[in-house]
Amino acid sequence: MLCMFGLDGAGKTTLLYQWALKKAVAVSSTIGFEYETVLYKDTQYTIWESGGDDKIRNLWRHHFEGLDGIIYVVDSSDTARMEENRNELWMMMENEDLKDVLLLVIANKQDKAGALSSAEVAEKLKLHNIIGRDWFIQGTCATSNDGVFTALDWIQFQLE
Repeated sequence: MLCMFGLDGAGKTTLLYQWALKKAVAVSSTIGFEYETVLYKDTQYTIWESGGDDKIRNLWRHHFEGLDGIIYVVDSSDTARMEENRNELWMMMENEDLKDVLLLVIANKQDKAGALSSAEVAEKLKLHNIIGRDWFIQGTCATSNDGVFTALDWIQFQLE
């Protein structure tokens, strides 16, 4: 099972529906949690998506047990909240239930003006300081589908 986290407005729901329905759909902010079953290359994944509003984030930890992977989605164009993203991500990674869990970071909204590259997002989040955990960062544009399935390729390869 995979769980997707990230601050509000990062594009988590759009990604979830790209994976599940293979197309972009109009979405609104997720309040609470939702999930979809995703069939990708003959493998079925259950992907839970969590709302990213600051009032919901303290509930994230209740969904950590039994996960195979975490997908953390960042709005690459929201440079003002990179420190907040880093703090939330590192708090999650310190949780004992997540010590052996894969980490996929999605640097979404690469099509937006001023968006940071994947390498810049990795630097801002201090991903290179992660030790003893498999992680990967993938730049995407969820609305146009760019990079969306490359991210799932990495998850699939790691879980085989």
